[in-house]
Amino acid sequence: MLKKLITTSIIFFICLTFLNPIIVKADDWNLQLTDPKDSPIKPDIKAIYMKEDNNYLYVKFEGHNNWSFTTKESLALYVNTKGDNNWANARYFLMIMGIEGSYLGMWFDMETDDMWPCSIDFAKNSNIGTANIPKNYANNKFKSFSFLAIIGSLDYEDFFVDLAPDSGLMKKYERGPSNAPPKLEVSPESIDLGAIKVGERLTSEFEVSNNGGGTLNVNISTSIDAIIVNPQQFNLSEYESKIVNIEIETRNLSPGEYTENLTINSNGGDKVINISFEVLKEPKLYFEPDKIDFGEILKGEKKSDNIKIGNVNKGPIKVKISSDEDWLVVSKKSFESEEEEIKITVITSKIEPGEHNGEIRISSDGGNGKIQVSITVVDALSISETNIDFGKVFSNKLEVQPKTINLKNNSKEQSISVKIKTDSNWIKLNKSMIELNPQREDQLEVSIDFNEIKSTYKKYTGTITLTYGKENTELKVLVIVEIVEALPELSFKIKNNLDKIEGIITIGEKFEDKITVKNVGGGTLKVNASLKDSGLPIKLNKYSINLKQNETEEIILSLDSEKINPGKIETFLILDSNGGKAEIPLSIEVKPKPEIRIKLYIGNVIAFIGDDSFTLEAPPYIVNGTTFVPLRFISEAFGSKVEWQNVGKGRIIITLKEKIIILNIGSKEATINGTSYTLLAPPEIKNGRTFVPVRFISEGLGAEVLWNAQYQEVTIIYKP
Repeated sequence: MLKKLITTSIIFFICLTFLNPIIVKADDWNLQLTDPKDSPIKPDIKAIYMKEDNNYLYVKFEGHNNWSFTTKESLALYVNTKGDNNWANARYFLMIMGIEGSYLGMWFDMETDDMWPCSIDFAKNSNIGTANIPKNYANNKFKSFSFLAIIGSLDYEDFFVDLAPDSGLMKKYERGPSNAPPKLEVSPESIDLGAIKVGERLTSEFEVSNNGGGTLNVNISTSIDAIIVNPQQFNLSEYESKIVNIEIETRNLSPGEYTENLTINSNGGDKVINISFEVLKEPKLYFEPDKIDFGEILKGEKKSDNIKIGNVNKGPIKVKISSDEDWLVVSKKSFESEEEEIKITVITSKIEPGEHNGEIRISSDGGNGKIQVSITVVDALSISETNIDFGKVFSNKLEVQPKTINLKNNSKEQSISVKIKTDSNWIKLNKSMIELNPQREDQLEVSIDFNEIKSTYKKYTGTITLTYGKENTELKVLVIVEIVEALPELSFKIKNNLDKIEGIITIGEKFEDKITVKNVGGGTLKVNASLKDSGLPIKLNKYSINLKQNETEEIILSLDSEKINPGKIETFLILDSNGGKAEIPLSIEVKPKPEIRIKLYIGNVIAFIGDDSFTLEAPPYIVNGTTFVPLRFISEAFGSKVEWQNVGKGRIIITLKEKIIILNIGSKEATINGTSYTLLAPPEIKNGRTFVPVRFISEGLGAEVLWNAQYQEVTIIYKP
């Protein structure tokens, strides 16, 4: 197993090569452990530095001489987290091993036999190394530390023997004096004492520690007199701990749950311990079930069931159990506990066929009760149903599914012939005779012939008689069916007899479809129409309709794609009614508009949008390398909105979808959605018409601008 452990350690070392450990400088550490320089194995430990935070225990180890760990050389540091000198109880140790010129750090838990890698910063031929140990590898908070350390050329296979706490090869390193102020620590900070009866006492304890220097002066107070603390006042030296005892006196407490506080005041801080406990109420009897029906039992057989008896409140209850019949037996006649499961057995050997009732009597210090027990002792033949109810059948759908009666011969020796007949011609049976061998079963199928029933709204009853045995014993089965007026029933039809609503449109187009709704039942059908996903730009011409029997009405669904983005809209049209519910799939693909390609020519009033030509009010022109175009033409070509404000020489606001461009006549300053830009040339009014820089406007609205110098041609490509 040890070889397997070392192999695993090497694998962990490979993983460590990819880690970036946290490096803490020795100067940052405020805790030092020193070593008498007489370790029997050289080179030995000169000093150990240590610091902890919420995540790591940082350990720095320094030797008197430079270390040169080779394969099979190691350094081991035993860690005693309790701060005492009983090294046989040391739980953890840190091991640094030389692995082919590199170093592997492992953290061992000797209680659980678990091990984890820890990051190592250790150079060959150095006397200083560091180890960063994650705090989650330890099962308790590091309060104080003592170290045992040894270094030498140790074979890994002998490691656990040679470095055992009782080997005598270790050297002890204890915490030196500190100038730190007193620091109060309490463990645990909450105590749950559980439940207790009135008059009883609860005890517990907690630990108070001085995790700093100097003397810690402690005073403990309680929120109620029922909590007794011993001791209440005491002093703790540097890193000293003390166990404080707690006792709860319940004689004067009312039943209920208590959450109280212990307040610990000190010159090293204050703490509050939450104390919770429950004072139990008087016992109160409960049992379940309060009735047991064993059903049919073949004469001579036994049958059992379980009951639960216990205390409604917490704590034990004293219970006695008895029965009033010799065929009714209980598994336990008394107990004292919070809850017990009791077996109830019925013995039918002395009971004649028929129904029998008995009682289980329960007495306790929390009240009394009775459990009613009933059984039916049967002869050889048993049937699964004595009452077949087909329920209500709507007048517009006179049909029901057949029902079955299971027949069983319970005899282990004799066969049974069963004759079957009915007193009603509308009751149809698939068999008139059934032969049953011992312990065998068969089925009788029962159906309704509605042709033999007048469609009158009423309940019909009939009887099936099963006759068997030498004495012509009869078993009767009641058959019931009720014909009622039809209820509303939802039906719908989509255009072209499709089972869903679907279509493909281009942005700007409208989509429309019709759904014909019909009441194929009776009464009045009340229908509410809605979309499963709200917020979609889909409208219905009607959201609620009322339909009498066989009436129809159309619901028109429409979509205006002007304000939506290209893509697929998928949802459901929901028709919810008192006659059923339908969810109709809806899928509409919205395709983007084709790109707009605009062409203008410098000094020419003829322009093009796609293949269509337009005559401008004034031709484009160039000033200092900037091309100007008429504002009205370019804005209409993009489909944007233009607003004029009388601010300064005039302010232009161009809006297209989410884009807002603001320009000022005669000013190079402009904004796009609030972001400022500086134009190469300002907008201007020429011959009563507003001209704007074509590239800034076009690119600001999301278009691409191309320039052909040869033809003095400006091409603007906009993808809506």
